[in-house]
Amino acid sequence: LCLPLPATFTEVPKDVTVREGDDIEMPCAFRASGSTSYSLEIQWWYFKEPARELAHELAISVPGSRSKVIQYRTYLCYRPTPVYVPVNTA
Repeated sequence: LCLPLPATFTEVPKDVTVREGDDIEMPCAFRASGSTSYSLEIQWWYFKEPARELAHELAISVPGSRSKVIQYRTYLCYRPTPVYVPVNTA
């Protein structure tokens, strides 16, 4: 069920390049108007796939050797969704 909401995402995560082990921040800001209370739910997906092999990414090896360097690109995908939160006035 998807309802139109009087809400705007004022900041969404941007692409970043990091090294393994680096901490990252992925800010996301949300603004809703009116008297209805909302919260923000963000779903994250983590994908890892081989990057395109370029000549400089392959290890130079002795003939017959099967070793090579394969670099990976990692994708962290998100879907921000405004969620209606009923306010208990009792």
